[in-house]
Amino acid sequence: MKKILLSLTLLACPFLWSATELNESNAQKFIESSKGILVVDFYAHWCPPCKQMKPIFDSLADEYKGKYSFAKVDIATYPAVGRIYNIQAMPTFVIFRDGKKVDTSQGGRSKEDLMSWIETNSK
Repeated sequence: MKKILLSLTLLACPFLWSATELNESNAQKFIESSKGILVVDFYAHWCPPCKQMKPIFDSLADEYKGKYSFAKVDIATYPAVGRIYNIQAMPTFVIFRDGKKVDTSQGGRSKEDLMSWIETNSK
């Protein structure tokens, strides 16, 4: 019975296993107050490369939970956030360390490529 309830809880609460979804009211504070490495996916819900990267990004968020933090923001819905961080293309991935921008990467990548980029910039 406990296993069934746990499974239902995980299905009902996707935030337990994916990146934190940000918006105009919380993005800047969340990013600037982050501790350690935070990887943010700036995407648009209508963007085909963004849709291809979603399962890769969510998978990394799940696999590296506790080592790195992951967040995402739909800049088509929240364009002010994109302007704050000078996002020019989608998807754009930005690594922050203790709230400060470390590096930026634009476009689709393989899971291995994305993880290698994160690891390289987290040192």
